[in-house]
Amino acid sequence: MEGKQLTYKWRLRMIIIILAAGVIIKCMGPLAFVRDGLLTRIRVDDYLMQWDMGATRRHEAGIKDVYLVYFGFEEVSLQKEIMGKGYEMEIEKIMPFIYHWKHNVYDDIFRVNIGEKKYYYTTCST
Repeated sequence: MEGKQLTYKWRLRMIIIILAAGVIIKCMGPLAFVRDGLLTRIRVDDYLMQWDMGATRRHEAGIKDVYLVYFGFEEVSLQKEIMGKGYEMEIEKIMPFIYHWKHNVYDDIFRVNIGEKKYYYTTCST
């Protein structure tokens, strides 16, 4: 009898932990990263407004691939920003909830649209 109760408690704890992790991940929003860390992100209402990201994370100069983790089902689109204008880029869904795009030396600011939500991501190379 005691073994069944222990198994029940263990399963209940695991279900609560999994649900809590799912809520945290969903509330966190999309995360973009490269091989040496996360990209700095800010959510904006409009791309035409001026924004200040504060201190940004620094990355190595040889970044070639950027990955985005988004736990949701809305459409994801990507633009690179050059001199205040957005230019469409190709973003590839490589696995469920994981997206990939190519980075080159001249791309520092990215606009990511997820449904109606808009995000800026930046890479500052050292």
